[in-house]
Amino acid sequence: MNRKWRKRLGLCGWGLVFVALFMVSLRSFVVESFNDAEYRSFLAPAGKIFAHDKQKFSFAAVSDTGARNEPIERILEKIRHSRAKFVLYVGDLVRYRNPSHFKWIADEIDEKLGRVPLYAVPGNHEIYSVNGIFDKTLYQELFGQGYYWFSYGNVLFIGLDSSTSAYDDEQLLWLEKTLDKIRPQFKYCIIYSHVPPINVKAPNSHRLFDGARERFAKVIKNKGVDLMISGHVHHFSESEFAGIPLVTLPSSGQPIRSDIRKFGYVEFDVDASGVSKIKPIYVDADDDMEHFEAFMSNALVDEDINAVAIWIFVVGGILVVLNLWLRRRRKR
Repeated sequence: MNRKWRKRLGLCGWGLVFVALFMVSLRSFVVESFNDAEYRSFLAPAGKIFAHDKQKFSFAAVSDTGARNEPIERILEKIRHSRAKFVLYVGDLVRYRNPSHFKWIADEIDEKLGRVPLYAVPGNHEIYSVNGIFDKTLYQELFGQGYYWFSYGNVLFIGLDSSTSAYDDEQLLWLEKTLDKIRPQFKYCIIYSHVPPINVKAPNSHRLFDGARERFAKVIKNKGVDLMISGHVHHFSESEFAGIPLVTLPSSGQPIRSDIRKFGYVEFDVDASGVSKIKPIYVDADDDMEHFEAFMSNALVDEDINAVAIWIFVVGGILVVLNLWLRRRRKR
């Protein structure tokens, strides 16, 4: 091997070693910066009573962002300058379940939504990892319990955890007791959860499992539920389940499954007669997302990057050693 190629081999080896060390250092910096981020609390307002004498108000409902920050930023800014007193976030705020992703998107919400409260329930993306294992720990650290109730004005809001496309026995028992004991204290009742019991656009997909749907219907039927709100289907619709009006929300960042090629959310007006107006509001579905932020919050926080960096370091080290060996051999 001539001198020119030996030099290239050495430069390539040292370059790979530098890249590996840079990747590990940058990932450590990014993870620590997310871990040190400060934002307001998003814990569920379980059992809290707000504005008990309020007869007329508006609220917004958003779902399925998948951490695509450009559309959700537009949506949150619209809500911030609207009449909405609070936001119901109905699942799939993040795309991948990792600590930095949760903290990064929380910082985005804190910045864009201002003082408007956000109350969430989990979606499947908050609990599933890429290998199919689910874990609710990260969600609970940021947002608190998965199901709860609170009230605003004379409306009882019940948030449910349908992130696994089903409700377990414990949650259904809690819901039954809540509808029996808490529901009679309020004039109206709204249930919100991620996965809807039915999907009018694609009846056999993106809905509760058959057995779970039937058990859920048995618990809520004729119990004074006035409206249900769900996400997961990525399109706006108004239908009915178990005799109760059901609204599904448009996507706010994840792939659109609607004829309307825009991201959006839904605004609800409440007055003395109940929910008087349901209005979908859309933003442009362009692709000017903040790619640097997306990269920092996705690729760099992935633990696999350390394994990739090790392999790059090993290959680089081999090339460096090979170059040194060739140089010594040539001198002999």
